[in-house]
Amino acid sequence: MKFSTLFTIVFSFLLTSGIQAQNLENTIELGDNYFSSGQIPEALFTYQRAVFFSPSSADAELLLKIADCFERDGDFDRSIEYLDHAYFSESKDSLRTEILFKKAIFFIKTGNFHFALIELLGINAEEGTILDRRKSLYLASSYFGLEDFSNSKVYFLKALPLNNHVYHNKIENIFNKKGNFTRPNPSLALWFSVFIPGAGQFYSGDWIAGINSFLLTGSFIGLTFYLTSLYHPIDAILTALPWFQRYYQGGFDQAEKIAERRRTRNRNLKFQEILDIIETANK
Repeated sequence: MKFSTLFTIVFSFLLTSGIQAQNLENTIELGDNYFSSGQIPEALFTYQRAVFFSPSSADAELLLKIADCFERDGDFDRSIEYLDHAYFSESKDSLRTEILFKKAIFFIKTGNFHFALIELLGINAEEGTILDRRKSLYLASSYFGLEDFSNSKVYFLKALPLNNHVYHNKIENIFNKKGNFTRPNPSLALWFSVFIPGAGQFYSGDWIAGINSFLLTGSFIGLTFYLTSLYHPIDAILTALPWFQRYYQGGFDQAEKIAERRRTRNRNLKFQEILDIIETANK
């Protein structure tokens, strides 16, 4: 082959590669614009097109962008699928670690705390480093979501900078008060209202619902006695009992639900308080 012919082939190849690289960059930029403006289906199609024409079909950055599109679109299974693709296509340990964190955050947001733990426990972090504190924070959040408050406390404390006794004691105090995470107890609320209508609502702090439940069930008891004085006792009971039963059972069911909501709210408030402490300590 003549030298001039070889030169022409090589030059043409380099020129074509440069054009493809430029077009690929433009395609990715277009996808980014779609994504930032909320046009998720268009962004997804553009990123997938970029992957197809990319010299490396398993480009981790592009795969992560596609995962973000599926997450924004509510297709969580496909999002996790592409996060896995990105993880196995990436060779750098630091970036693979970031992908594991991203998966863990995704699982925490969707309430899949066991899956979050699996991802987090696969991260290697040297004791006391920033990476280790970050891992500990997510582990603590996962255990908190699983209502494993003892392990959650351990990892929240590990998420603090070393020898930071002031903030350490603040978190200890929150966890030492067991009622912060267990009260009001839905089972207790239910049984209180079984024995005394409205008592479970009072216990949970909803005085209006408690008074309402007490008055409704009490009025039907009073109605039963009143009808008994006018008619046969059996007639009175058959008339008032269905209504009494409806509001009586509805009362203790309501008491349990109110307690569950109040306990969840209390836990969320304490969880946010702990996060604020950790954020302040790490500034």
